[in-house]
Parts: sequence; C-alpha cells; structure tokens
Amino acid sequence: MTAENIPAKNNDEYTGSLVVFVLDAGGALPISGAKIYIYKAGEKKGEPVATLTSGENGKTEPLYLPTPSSSTENGGPPYALYNIIVESEGYRTFKSCDIPIYPFVMSIQPVYMVPMPLGAAAVKNDGAITGGLHT
Repeated sequence: MTAENIPAKNNDEYTGSLVVFVLDAGGALPISGAKIYIYKAGEKKGEPVATLTSGENGKTEPLYLPTPSSSTENGGPPYALYNIIVESEGYRTFKSCDIPIYPFVMSIQPVYMVPMPLGAAAVKNDGAITGGLHT
C-alpha cells in the first residue's frame, strides 16, 4: 500500500479517516495496485487532496482528512464531503461523490470495479461508473 501527498495528521485539527477497499464487481477478489484520487467535494478543478494505491488485500492505508468539529455550532454539517476516482488497468474508472467523513471516525469505502470487455480501449474519466455506497 502506498500513499502520495497525504495530509499529515494534525492534533490541532479535527480529522476523520478514510480507507478505500477496492474489489472486483463480484466482490470476491481484491484489486491491488489501483490508483485512488481523493478530492474535496465541490471543487471543480485542481489537484487531488491525496493519491493512494491499494495493497495486495485491496485496501489503502488510512488517510486522515480534515473535518469540521463534531458539533453543529458553526451552522454547517458535522462532517466533510469528499469525492474519489479509482482507476485500475483492465477496469472501468469508478467515481463516488459526496462521501461523508466524520471527525474521529474511520470510514470504509468499498469500491466494486467493473472489468472492461476484452479488446476494449481504456476509458479514462469519461464513461466513469458512479457509485453511492457510503460507510
């Protein structure tokens, strides 16, 4: 499992963590080496907040992400929203939007990758499969 551009865990801020679990569409086989790009929800352009790679078991290392406090005193929701894009050779690109990350909670995001038909050209971000399972 590898991670690039991961924000450091800062004890002065509220953080929650995200683990992405990448599996084949049937859910039986983990997919290693998948690239996972994490973006702050609502940001239309720019670099990802972090880039992760799934390990042999299909899981990423926990990624600590900034969240608001768990109280709603600030008038907003007690969580932060993030989007992910997952890419792996031989599979369609997967996109999941508005994944809630709560402070002091580990969120596990399962991703079920759909194989490309044999002989099909790779699809990159166009024709993405979208999902809405949030844990």
